[in-house]
Parts: sequence; C-alpha cells; structure tokens
Amino acid sequence: MARSTKRVKPVVNMVPVKTIEEADNSLKEIALRKIELKRIDADAQEAIDLVKEEASKKAEKFKKEIKEYEEGIVAYAQTNQNELFQKKKTVTLTFGEFGFRKSTSIYVKSHEATVNMLKQLGKKDAIILSEKANKDILSTYSDKELEEVHCKRRVKDSFWYEIDEEEITNKPN
Repeated sequence: MARSTKRVKPVVNMVPVKTIEEADNSLKEIALRKIELKRIDADAQEAIDLVKEEASKKAEKFKKEIKEYEEGIVAYAQTNQNELFQKKKTVTLTFGEFGFRKSTSIYVKSHEATVNMLKQLGKKDAIILSEKANKDILSTYSDKELEEVHCKRRVKDSFWYEIDEEEITNKPN
C-alpha cells in the first residue's frame, strides 16, 4: 500500500509508549496533527495568494506607467546622445541620473568546443573544474575498493515511521 507521506526520523523528546496500542494511537495523533498543519498551511497559502493577486492588480498600472517613463527617457537619451554625453557618461538631474555604460560579456557558443580548444592551447586557467566523488557509484564498490580510494562505508540503523493519513482521514474519530 502506498503511503501519502515520506519517512520521518524524529528527534528524541518523547511521549512514553508502553504498548502496541499506544504506538498505534500515537501514529493516529501524529496523523491528526499533520492533517491539521496541512489545513493551516493551505488556509495561509490561500490567503497569501489572494493578497498577492490583489497586490499584483494594484501594481499593474504603476508598472505599466514606469515602463512608459523608462522608454521615454531611453528614447530621449538615444536621440540626444551626442549632445548629452559629449564630455561625460552620466547626466545628473534633480531627481536622479541616467547615462550609458559600456558593458562586456563573453558569449560561448559551445562550452564543450571552447573547453577542448582551451585544453589544446594550454590555457587551462580559463577552465573551471568541479570534481567531486560520485557517492552513487562509490556505493557499488566493495569495502576493500572503498578503502583503496580513502573512503569508508558507514551503516547505521535509523528509526523511521510513516503515517497513513488516508486511513485517518477516512475514519471518524
């Protein structure tokens, strides 16, 4: 049977359980509280979504107007670029400033091709390497093989539990 939640490794701060019935009842109590937490989160998220939607509607007009003003300033600056930026790169006004800045970026068409060429040319300083041991592969190694590569398998028995929320939800208290 598929469970509706993931396994949990609890921190020890316990309510004593002395019988199998108490353990089963504890699972029920956990499930009831988790269901209530989900309801609280869902209610909060619904309220947040409504507030965000309303705020977005209120902000839409202002965002549109800001964009129009920005486009106007850009058009003015581009049209009058020779006059405004003859001796300086920035125009300072009472309520702010604007200007043009040169920016440079590097476009790499194919990282693989570029890295291969950098290797061939001996320009390894321009290559970023991110090497890490692959633990998924290492887990297939024998203990002796792990030791050879300075690794060690750690095995621990961790307690876990799963609750059956469907069962709790479908049964009345």
